Parts: sequence; structure tokens; C-alpha cells
Amino acid sequence: MENRVKNNIFQPAIVAVPSGDGLISDNLTQISAHLVTSKPFLREAAYVFPQQPLENLVVINTMQHARLDLVRIGDDVEAEKDRLILSFFDMARYIRDELANKRSYWVDYIDPCSGLPVCSEGQNMFNEVDCAQTLLGYSVQNAGCCKIILHPQWGSAVYPASIFTTAPVDAVLAALNKLPRPGTMTEEEVAPIEINKQN
Repeated sequence: MENRVKNNIFQPAIVAVPSGDGLISDNLTQISAHLVTSKPFLREAAYVFPQQPLENLVVINTMQHARLDLVRIGDDVEAEKDRLILSFFDMARYIRDELANKRSYWVDYIDPCSGLPVCSEGQNMFNEVDCAQTLLGYSVQNAGCCKIILHPQWGSAVYPASIFTTAPVDAVLAALNKLPRPGTMTEEEVAPIEINKQN
């Protein structure tokens, strides 16, 4: 992928993740959105989503702060990855509900374990590390046979995952702006809060 797509439409911000049970999790996530105009990036996306026209493609990049360094190996790291993927799926379902179910725009997201689209029939893998490096300019590091992303504050204790949509920018921004913001609280100070289900 081409290095650095600059069309940020939603600057990186920390949000709380809506969970499937109607609560806000205590897991904070950095989220940003990018209108993709880079031809190499669009080619890569077309490879992953071959049946989908990708005009006005927006990539919503999520970075969850892991409780452990994910380069490590062990049952505790695997359990943390399981927790993070479930939290990402909650976030992706929330975005899909806001844009696809309520407003009929195309939305798909990548399964971070397989690299494959969740809602489409594509069989080609998407590289989350390359995506984060391209969209956000974050550094990467080799860890054995794979690359890992290095978040500026969290290092390798980060779990990247992406959501794709062709919804108009204003619809994407409206959905993202509904996400709760913890303000200046630290992760230790954020307690689960209930989502108003009528919004």
C-alpha cells in the first residue's frame, strides 16, 4: 500500500466502545476515519471487496489499547486477543447498524484473526498493519515472521482493526460523533455506563 493517505475526515480520538449488551465497555479505543483517494489503497480494497463498487470509500481505523503487550506469547495474551476481537465486533456492529441498517449504506469490516471481510464473500486477506501504517503513519516493527504496528503511546500493546463504508462523509461523521467520549479521564477512571437505547 502507498505510504500515507492524508484525507482524515475524523481525526484520531479516544472513544468508548458500545457493547452488545447495551452498555459501554471500559475498553477505550482510538478511532479515525479516512476518505481514500490513493489509487494503490483503492486497488488493495478492490482486491479484498471484489464485488463492491468503492467510490467514495471511507476507512474507519480502530486501535484498541491492549492490557498486555500483544507480541508476547501465552494463554493470557490469547485471552486478551479474544477480548479485543469481541470488543471490535461490538464497535463494527454499532457502525454497521448506524450506516447500513438505519441508512442503507454499504459497510463491511475485517475479521482481525483471518484478515477476511465479515459481511462480504471476499476471500482475499487485508493487512491491518499496512493499513494503520498508511493511514496514520505509525511505525512498524518486525516480530519474527510478521510485522506489528507501534502506537505512539501504547507501543505494541495495541489491536488494530478496520471498518469500510461507502456512506457519505456526513453520515460517517454523524455515526462516529454519537460514540461516547471519555474526555480527559484515564483508562482506570472510566467505568461502564449505560447507552441510551432510544438514540
